[in-house]
Amino acid sequence: MKLVFLLLLFLLGGLFPAQDRARVKHIHEDFQIMASGVDFRGMSHRKFAAKWREQYSSIKESNLVDILIVQDKKTKKYGYVTFDNKKVTPIEYDDAQGFGYPEKIAWVKKNNKWGGINTKGENVIPFLYEETQEFSSSRALVKFKGQWGFVDKDGKMLIPAEYEEAESFHYNTDYTKAKKNGLWGFINKDGKTLIPFEYDAIRTDDYYPKPKDKIRVVKNGKMGVIDWNNKIIIPFLYANIFPPTEGIHVVFKDGKIGYIKETGEILVPPKYETMWLIFHHYVS
Repeated sequence: MKLVFLLLLFLLGGLFPAQDRARVKHIHEDFQIMASGVDFRGMSHRKFAAKWREQYSSIKESNLVDILIVQDKKTKKYGYVTFDNKKVTPIEYDDAQGFGYPEKIAWVKKNNKWGGINTKGENVIPFLYEETQEFSSSRALVKFKGQWGFVDKDGKMLIPAEYEEAESFHYNTDYTKAKKNGLWGFINKDGKTLIPFEYDAIRTDDYYPKPKDKIRVVKNGKMGVIDWNNKIIIPFLYANIFPPTEGIHVVFKDGKIGYIKETGEILVPPKYETMWLIFHHYVS
């Protein structure tokens, strides 16, 4: 078996150019750690590597190829080590998250507060926050004194912590949804309101809307569709409106099913108790 594995490594080494040899190296190291018997990617293995098993009760990926998040077996504290088991930080944190991209800042918890560290283990964002999320699109969502806001890699509060709920910025978009005074709206990266805070819910669970897309929202318990100018495209009459496929929404009203175009034109009124749903629930 060992011979087969070494042969595989040799073949992989020949497939990758010189600049990618590090990736092959990590395939080998990854295999060693996964065989350590500790929790890595949720898997436990029979074969043990003593240096990992004796020290750590869990190992997690950090989103960087050369650093791991580990939990000390005795103290239950977290820290960061290299694949050679050399400490990047002291193993002293109550919890630890992966590094964001491209900022390479990780959130760590100490004395019940979260702060940020860089890849050298230096504290670059003070321990001020009750909850945090990984950096995305150069912003990190943080909870401060019970409210949510956004900070940059230096810890500067770019968007004030004034929201009851919020989502991180998605897929390098410059807008996200947030909740204020019990209602949802959209804000941009500077905190400017794009869609006013007047909706019970904004449905982004199936896909995240793009600037050209319409937005499914709920108001007074009924769903409708608006555009990015907050203009009503489909009125607030429906129990549910599925995301469009090929420009058509499946809608439900009073237990009946119908079809409506993205433009708001009714193709089939919602008057049928059953209907073949010829469109799936995802954007085409």
